[in-house]
Amino acid sequence: MRIIQLSDLHIRGDEYNLFGLNPLYRFQKAIESINKNYPEAEFIVITGDLAHKSNLNAYKQIKEIIETSKIKVKLLIGNHDNREDFYSVFPNTPKYNGFVNYTYEKDDHLFIFLDTKIANSHAGDMCEIRYKWLENILKSTEKNCFIFMHHHPVKIGINVIDNINFLSYERFWSTIKNTNVKHIFFGHIHRNVFGIKHSVGYFGIRSTNHQLALKNTNKEYLTNEEKPNYAVIDIVDSDVNINLHEYLEEERVYLYDEESVKHILIFK
Repeated sequence: MRIIQLSDLHIRGDEYNLFGLNPLYRFQKAIESINKNYPEAEFIVITGDLAHKSNLNAYKQIKEIIETSKIKVKLLIGNHDNREDFYSVFPNTPKYNGFVNYTYEKDDHLFIFLDTKIANSHAGDMCEIRYKWLENILKSTEKNCFIFMHHHPVKIGINVIDNINFLSYERFWSTIKNTNVKHIFFGHIHRNVFGIKHSVGYFGIRSTNHQLALKNTNKEYLTNEEKPNYAVIDIVDSDVNINLHEYLEEERVYLYDEESVKHILIFK
């Protein structure tokens, strides 16, 4: 099974740039690339921060682009989003007790989508309602489970973003311990990060707009010029393989000529 992950669109709701980049254009190009290269994917998941500063027009712009997707799209919210505005534009997104919590089953796989937004904070967490929901889901299934969420339930070693991670991460890992959770996917960090914790794999992805510099400070949020990408996630049973597709210049493909030691550019 193939899944595509995008994250942190940061759509403004207008035509202006953000950090000198056009988030609307970059999201549109991502969907165009996925339509072209991976139309067989089971679904696309966008793991939060759909809008930069939540407003109805931002979600309307996102919806217009999503409607061009050949693949069904599953959505989550992040710290920059607003549930009320989100559901006013995407009323058919499943919910549990008002939260963007839902599941999707396919064969022997169970995909779990978690709402980690908390009020008045850029950090994330889950209340008792959401924890209880997750616990009940995990106790009631024998399927291989894969979790999608916005905030990172780990420390990645960059203080400026680790200070606003998933706050109760120790409880989170205790909750999924000895369950069928095989892998966790998140956004928020604006970087590609891979790791394993308690025998469970995790992956965090770049933004489609701006990226967090690896060499950062404790207080200032420094960005860099790394290119946006989406993740092509292939799952077979409990095995996960992740390829990263930098899509903005994907037509620049080279044939290596060993005799002349030159790179020959091929335009598709």
